[in-house]
Amino acid sequence: MIWRLFDLLIGAYQRSRLRYRRRCLFRESCSEYVRRRLHERGCLAALGAALERARQCRPGFTVHGDPYTGALAVGLPDGSSIGEAEMAEFLVRAMRPAAPGAETPGH
Repeated sequence: MIWRLFDLLIGAYQRSRLRYRRRCLFRESCSEYVRRRLHERGCLAALGAALERARQCRPGFTVHGDPYTGALAVGLPDGSSIGEAEMAEFLVRAMRPAAPGAETPGH
């Protein structure tokens, strides 16, 4: 019963068009991550996942690249970091501008 209610609340949040809703820093959004944990491991694991992501959320993140390898990473407010494979696409695109002469969408 509680599991189903939690699932419905996450789904409603995902479908909402809230003005203050920010873009997620992670490739798998926080709500998608929590919902996946709910389905895989149950309510307590989902609650733990929500708290974990809340600690890692903004403000205070930094995006940086390794000058030697070109690898990107996001430093999270809780002191942890995520690599490019976990970063949201909009952050990767912002840090990796199109190569000169590359085709850009709409042009």
